[in-house]
Amino acid sequence: MGCSTRLFTVLWITGASMMLLTTAADALQQVSSGTGFIVNDEGYALTNAHVVTMEGQDGQKQVCNGFEARLGPWRGNATFVDADPVTDLALIRIDGLPGATASSGARTADSSGFAAAPETNVADLLADRTPSPISSDRQAAAAPAQGEVGSGKIAVARFAAAPPAVGQAVAAFGFPLGSALGSQLKVAAGNISSTAGIANDTSHLLHTAPIHGGNSGGPLIDSSGSVVGVNVGVLPANPDKKISQAINIAIRGDMAQRFLDNLSVAYGTTARGAEQSFEVLAVEAKAYTVQIFCLM
Repeated sequence: MGCSTRLFTVLWITGASMMLLTTAADALQQVSSGTGFIVNDEGYALTNAHVVTMEGQDGQKQVCNGFEARLGPWRGNATFVDADPVTDLALIRIDGLPGATASSGARTADSSGFAAAPETNVADLLADRTPSPISSDRQAAAAPAQGEVGSGKIAVARFAAAPPAVGQAVAAFGFPLGSALGSQLKVAAGNISSTAGIANDTSHLLHTAPIHGGNSGGPLIDSSGSVVGVNVGVLPANPDKKISQAINIAIRGDMAQRFLDNLSVAYGTTARGAEQSFEVLAVEAKAYTVQIFCLM
């Protein structure tokens, strides 16, 4: 879903809605945008479920009619693979990405059967709860061997092999506010403030790197270049409720790995290495972080 203006609601952060820019793909229009990142040599990219869906005329969430993916100057289409509204994760495959290998066949969902997660209200989040697992109807296949991804033909993101620690330096990479701020990849630095989300939700983590509409689905990267989370939303500032500044929320990296495991999609992991400047890491991230446009 797009940004909501209702009070007490966590904002899921797709880009500016209703941009209405006509594309060459069957005259579809760009209606919203988000971020994703490539996870293997076959051109599969991880993002948020709310990036790849829009509200239909019947008020129900439906998968976008098409997708445009932008990676630097390259532009192409992408194909919906699967989405889980419980975890708010989704997988697409970028079509015709130069250097990508042939797909080994991740299971493709019937997008007509997509069921959207209910809107999240902070009052509900503040009640103690156990995070819901990945949908039980997704039969978990044998997990592919990890850590071997990376042919060198295309750049891929790698997940951190271990969870991040409180205080650890991180940066959010993405395309906030759609095209309004330009096409260049944006970087915002911060720290892990909590390894659990609101109400001790262990599927999320909290961080201080500012994120905005359009950052949804983008990688949260530690100072050694590993993905530790997938940015998903913000709890907006509300002085009346003593929330003095926005709280930034990401889906934990291990949850994202479970999602990919359930789809038998390969990805890479890496142990935490030497710290690098985010200036250097931004050059690397530019090669695997994609801007995703929902076409309707």
